[in-house]
Amino acid sequence: MEFGGQEIGTVREAKYLLKKGHDVVIACQPGSRIAERCMNENVPFRSVPGMRKAALAPFTVAKALLLLLRYRPHVVHCHSAQDHWIFGSAARVLGIPIVRTRHNSVEPKKIWAVTFLYNRLTDRLITRGEIIREQLIEGAGCRPDRVSSIPLGVDVDEFSIKESPERTKEKLDLEGRRIVLCVAILRTWKGQEDLIRACSLLKSTYPDLTLLLVGDGVEKLRLERIAEDVAMTENVVFAGFRDDIPELMSCSDVMVLASRNFEGAPQVIPQAWAAGTPVISTPVGGIGEMVIDGVNGILTTPGHPEELASAIGRVLENRDYAENLVSGGRKSLEEGFTLEWSMQGTIDIYREVAS
Repeated sequence: MEFGGQEIGTVREAKYLLKKGHDVVIACQPGSRIAERCMNENVPFRSVPGMRKAALAPFTVAKALLLLLRYRPHVVHCHSAQDHWIFGSAARVLGIPIVRTRHNSVEPKKIWAVTFLYNRLTDRLITRGEIIREQLIEGAGCRPDRVSSIPLGVDVDEFSIKESPERTKEKLDLEGRRIVLCVAILRTWKGQEDLIRACSLLKSTYPDLTLLLVGDGVEKLRLERIAEDVAMTENVVFAGFRDDIPELMSCSDVMVLASRNFEGAPQVIPQAWAAGTPVISTPVGGIGEMVIDGVNGILTTPGHPEELASAIGRVLENRDYAENLVSGGRKSLEEGFTLEWSMQGTIDIYREVAS
């Protein structure tokens, strides 16, 4: 029901495919944020109640069968366990090829259900990072030739900013402030707590520092209390979910993703590269494959606010160093993190299984 990177990426892929002349329908839960986004952006979708309720599984599979019979797709592409079980089962009955994307680096459980799901109910697998690919091969027994690592790329055209950073800061009521930006759903493992504590350590050196937290989630109240405990209430802005990410990145001094675990290949990192914003993150999941410390970003130890504060201070203090990171990020973006690149790999897999 939430709307994080996985859902944002799914809609972005659908829009790309529609633009290229393919037919796409997103199946999702009624009342979900992704349904709302599809409606706002003219992406065809159909609501399928009960996808997260095991007791309703037989009825939900029946609904999925009817939906697939109506559209007769060449490929069914699943993105999480619930929709995979439901639509994977329905697609197998009808002989429709199944592609599954594994977005996070949670170790797959070595149980029969996981092995069955990733082998019997899947024709090809896409992972958001090489480390996730290795997890599926070793943990779920997937054949290496059936698993491809394809990080979701960035639509570079979205980051052709027309509005000045100063104007964006004015809209946010943050004129004259140094901005540390974090774009992530508010969950424990995203490390916003570490980032708040890191910024509190920098407050005396940079009294004009503002931490801009963009995203919604269940952790908001707890994070607000932490900000209060470390006297950062006036220096932390909880901006909620926003659509103007390119503008926010362009007016920020640094983009930080302090994840503690579970990451795949987060979209916000190549987005920051596209916006020309220095990146600081942690070597969690697929991030360690994307960010080369000191070249296209800075990597810090997860759960260490002091180290994180030192890295942020380095970027704020040394603009030449920050610009070198930006240049490295642009080069990495061009070499394999554009939307065109990632979607071509995905379409190739669609063609392979559909043939």
